[in-house]
Amino acid sequence: MNDNELIRLRAYEIWAREGQPEGRELEHWLQARQQILGTPAERRDENRPPASKSQQTEEQSNDAPPSETPPDQPKGDELKESTELG
Repeated sequence: MNDNELIRLRAYEIWAREGQPEGRELEHWLQARQQILGTPAERRDENRPPASKSQQTEEQSNDAPPSETPPDQPKGDELKESTELG
């Protein structure tokens, strides 16, 4: 069974469960589609190949909040003083 057939059957189940209301076909189809296929982001993640160890580490470091100032750069007050002197 392909995805459209699964969605159609699920939409029919939703429609029947909700008392067979008229005029809500699109709503039921979209609800069934999300249940069967997930959200677009979930589908992208499923199609993405597994990350290597180095990619996982890099992704984790990108998720970390940035530090206030990199250690080799002057902080705000020090930067202000150096520009005033120049």
